[in-house]
Amino acid sequence: MANIRICRRFFFLTFLLVFILVSGAFILRDNISCLGVPVVPQSVYEKHRHYSYQNLNGTIFFNGEPAAIDVESSTIYLPQELSETTRYNELPGKLEISLFGYRLYFNDGPAFDSLYSYVHHGNALELIVITGPDTYMRYNVILTVLPVININGEAISEDEEGRTIYSGTFQMWDSHDPELDAYSTVSSAVQWHVRGQTTSVLSKKPWKLSLKGSNGGNKSLSLMGLGEDDDWILNPMNADDSRIREKFSMDLWNDISSNSNHNLKMSSAEYVELVINGQYFGLYLLQRRIDQKYLDLEDNDILFKGIRLGEIYGPENMYEIIYSPLDESSSFSLMDGYWDYTDCSMSNTENFVDANLFLLLLSSMDNYTSKNMYYCLLWEDGEYSLYLIPWDTDLSLGLAYLDSGFRYNYDYCIDFFKYRPEYNSIKSRQPDIDSLIAQRWAQLREEQFSEEHLVSLAQNLNRQLELSGALARDRLRWPLRYGGTDTVDALCEFICERLAFLDQKFGYRT
Repeated sequence: MANIRICRRFFFLTFLLVFILVSGAFILRDNISCLGVPVVPQSVYEKHRHYSYQNLNGTIFFNGEPAAIDVESSTIYLPQELSETTRYNELPGKLEISLFGYRLYFNDGPAFDSLYSYVHHGNALELIVITGPDTYMRYNVILTVLPVININGEAISEDEEGRTIYSGTFQMWDSHDPELDAYSTVSSAVQWHVRGQTTSVLSKKPWKLSLKGSNGGNKSLSLMGLGEDDDWILNPMNADDSRIREKFSMDLWNDISSNSNHNLKMSSAEYVELVINGQYFGLYLLQRRIDQKYLDLEDNDILFKGIRLGEIYGPENMYEIIYSPLDESSSFSLMDGYWDYTDCSMSNTENFVDANLFLLLLSSMDNYTSKNMYYCLLWEDGEYSLYLIPWDTDLSLGLAYLDSGFRYNYDYCIDFFKYRPEYNSIKSRQPDIDSLIAQRWAQLREEQFSEEHLVSLAQNLNRQLELSGALARDRLRWPLRYGGTDTVDALCEFICERLAFLDQKFGYRT
């Protein structure tokens, strides 16, 4: 009997110890939190409750601002900078709900054992909203390394071009603001409208944003290290399946410009994910406009933008004055000889050479006439000098407009060779222009145009998009235009073959 009692006591104590350990583990697990939200087992909310859909857009907040929610898929987009060592309880920011009596929980699961691996395999966290005594609502929470922009509002008017003007609120979250070296959340009133011509009819529209203050006036914000402005562009990159070309071009030209004193910077941009009025619009470039403020122009300087092809329209319909201290007639008269290419003596030769070599490298066929180029007259030493600033370079690196449509035509673009039409006028006053072009090509080939640098630039942009998951999300909703042929590998192959083609043209040997 004594032995039986000892065995029973041992069994009871063992059972009690296991129970305490298991219960303790459950209690610890049940009290963890992520983004200020408790993490609980599925049984906590499913027991005695059933799922009931509610549209909670505008009532769920992140860092004090209405969260970016895609209503159709019940998905919340939150920027987070993740590494392999990031723990769920280290994520910055706080999720909250403003409705009285509603409660937020994260569903416990494998995400909280290995957050980095879970997220980078395209998985979402599961957010539970307890909406009543016996009901709950479920949201997917996507953690993205890209900044997220959320815009909400309604139509208020039409402008002179018949475009609908919307007015509302703007929020942006950046997991690593380069100016603060920290997480940032900004908000503003905003007005916005569709921009562009051919791309404005597509499902992913380009937008122009005008940030506003509480008094209705313009409000400048510094976003993503791109500088401070009140006017911004959201570029959907519709023509480019890779979503690399325009960012590649901007980064490359601005690198060349920063290392020279004869070039003005192109627009600059960074990738974001966009939600408007509860609809996910996918991957965009948040982009600076080229204007007087962006270029830091002086009072006497003048800036034109090429907006239309065809000399039959006349200069006033082919070019737009972005900034000028002069009246329209006087501004255009300064360019009389330039518009018809009979007198391009104002052209800064070094800038002309760099702009042409840049367009030749890209095989950017859409930037060779009046359109898709800015023309800046700088007042220097008592006279004007003209500088070219490329713009809208999506049709490049193997993409072209052929047979009345956008085409990925690798072979055609490899063999394309053409100077801008100012070339003959400039050569008439500077006969050694060909030698200058060849010399500059050789210099750039050792620096910004080296094969290693260009391929690395393209691959790094692609890696950024793939790691964010945004490229995959974008392709799920907006099918590829070119049947999967427009890949980063094909783009890098194009760069290498294009370099070889131009090396032969300019007599350069690696």
